[in-house]
Amino acid sequence: MEKLKFPPEEGMEIVAVDKFITHLWASKYQIVIEILS
Repeated sequence: MEKLKFPPEEGMEIVAVDKFITHLWASKYQIVIEILS
């Protein structure tokens, strides 16, 4: 996986491709960012 060249900062606009995973039995949610630009 390629690392970002700079850290995201508050107020930046980004485009993200992700997977939204639900763990209903534990009432938890997880978002895995696959592409960030």
